[in-house]
Amino acid sequence: MCLKSANPSTSIDNTCFTLNRKTYNFTGAETKCNEFAGGHLAQITSTELATYLKSNLWANFGIPNNMALYTNLRQFPQSAADEPDKGYYYVMPDGSKTLAANPPWMTYQPVASGDAGSLNQAGELVAVSGANMQWSICQYDCTVNSAWTAWSACSQSCDKGIRSRKGMMYDTSDNCNITAIATPVYQYESCASGVRCKSSSTKVTTLKSECTSKAGSHFAYSSCYFLANISGTQAAANDYCMNEGGQLASLFGEDLVSQLGSLFLQLSSVQAWIGLKVTSGKLKWMVDNAPHTLFKNISTPPTGSECYALVSDSSSPNATENPRLSPMACSSQLQQAICMKSDHIYSSYSIKKGKKIIEAQSPESVSIEVDFNACGARCSEIISCVGFNFNPSDGSCIPTKVCPAMPSVIDGATIYTIQDESSWVFYERI
Repeated sequence: MCLKSANPSTSIDNTCFTLNRKTYNFTGAETKCNEFAGGHLAQITSTELATYLKSNLWANFGIPNNMALYTNLRQFPQSAADEPDKGYYYVMPDGSKTLAANPPWMTYQPVASGDAGSLNQAGELVAVSGANMQWSICQYDCTVNSAWTAWSACSQSCDKGIRSRKGMMYDTSDNCNITAIATPVYQYESCASGVRCKSSSTKVTTLKSECTSKAGSHFAYSSCYFLANISGTQAAANDYCMNEGGQLASLFGEDLVSQLGSLFLQLSSVQAWIGLKVTSGKLKWMVDNAPHTLFKNISTPPTGSECYALVSDSSSPNATENPRLSPMACSSQLQQAICMKSDHIYSSYSIKKGKKIIEAQSPESVSIEVDFNACGARCSEIISCVGFNFNPSDGSCIPTKVCPAMPSVIDGATIYTIQDESSWVFYERI
């Protein structure tokens, strides 16, 4: 843990560097980076880091211009017992050594008389005798992370599948002085290769391409809806959809009822299971047990008819009945099911800057995320999430189950409003 140091310090990239102003030889200096756990002499691998430390330490803390500061760079072998080939190595407290490939040496350095690397007032490394008595720079890890969660299941992105995990990062902006507020952080990697990959907003995904080219399928809200001719109960229909890599359809808006009903009517009359049923006395989507909130004209069905189907009857003389959601006995043997496969939330965004969508009923709570990708990760865990508000100035994140593609008023009730907010960005799944 790297807390506020009693020594002069500076931080960069979640690493704390402190100045030890007591004089020791190299061996002694190695043992004095013990103010916090995991400390060691500073490992300077780049000109940028050397310049940063020079600018922040020499300028602010009165280091004599003729003094160099020990780093963890050491020449080996020191004796016949040393195994490494002759060269300079980064040395850790446990004795492990890593060959220094290209340290930012000063011109004409290292010299033969030096066996320890030190940082000078010009921000360059020089070789000095490890017997010299001088000050040193210690290095500590500022980032305090909780244990990472387990990797998530693969979601379609980056063409190979991406998975994520979550940890916590503490604010280390004040000389590594950790505040009480922790921020969730996320790591992403490709399922195929293990290499970290960044998600992006690609308008055409593999799922979208396959869905739009297949007759009888409908792509909306990053999901592909398709009609399956499978005879059985709602539970059997759900098993079928899952075996196909999807799930019984969750409908994100009333517009989808008419879209899907109209599409499937082109093929035949439809009486197909969807993933909506009464659970514990409340109407909920099966996939995540989330309350049904979008359809104001759907009430709790009569006892014995706790499951729902999408119905469109091509022979019905009453056009207003088509299409619609209809309660059914869960044990009914319907001949069809509507399945859905969903892309990862990252797969397809429409970005509206300066807009904030306010959900009228049951809005998601505000959280603080490290970036919009983390906000998208939160949205992707909510099956009915169709977009999210993100404020980059403070990391505020609000997933929503509504978006401008839906009606803003249903049966006289306001579903959402749109506010002009310059600091917010709305990301809508498309």
